[in-house]
Amino acid sequence: MMSFKMPLQGVKGERFPFLPGEAVREKIKNQHGFTLIEMIIYIAIIGLVVSGFLFFSVSIGSSGAKTRVASEVQENVRTALELMGKKIRAAESVVQPAKGASGSLLELNMPPGVPDVVVQVVNGVLLLDDTVDQIAVTTDEVRVEDLQFVNIGKSGERDSIRIFITIAFNNTGNDVLHTFSQSVETAVGIRR
Repeated sequence: MMSFKMPLQGVKGERFPFLPGEAVREKIKNQHGFTLIEMIIYIAIIGLVVSGFLFFSVSIGSSGAKTRVASEVQENVRTALELMGKKIRAAESVVQPAKGASGSLLELNMPPGVPDVVVQVVNGVLLLDDTVDQIAVTTDEVRVEDLQFVNIGKSGERDSIRIFITIAFNNTGNDVLHTFSQSVETAVGIRR
């Protein structure tokens, strides 16, 4: 049986003949430039880092715009519901809609000395009209897409109003980042 042993010594006494000789290693060690392949690798790495940073920056910017739009809509919904709820709780009775009926206009009979209140939507703006002033409850940046009042009070009991409201951001440019709407349903009863 024969065994084959690979020599560890190469030509001229080198231990590993497949590695460059001492002269070649010294020459490579003393070079101070970049090869073309190294340059391509460095440019690719820098390009990836810059691309990632730009993508991250654009993503943060668009996220901020979407957050601002949602905030504006939610603020208007909250303000509208608070103001309508306050007026309904302070009213003596509901003139319109009648018990069991619904409509897009709410008319409240207020206590003596306080002007009656009408709540309605005109051209996408929620208006509160108390015969003295007409107040725009929502801002120009949003539009009221739907407003419904349902008088859920029973005969012989105090009136209670269920409110359905949908407010959307006023997106004139049809930009996806500026598209947001919120629908809310709540009920408020007269306390008097």
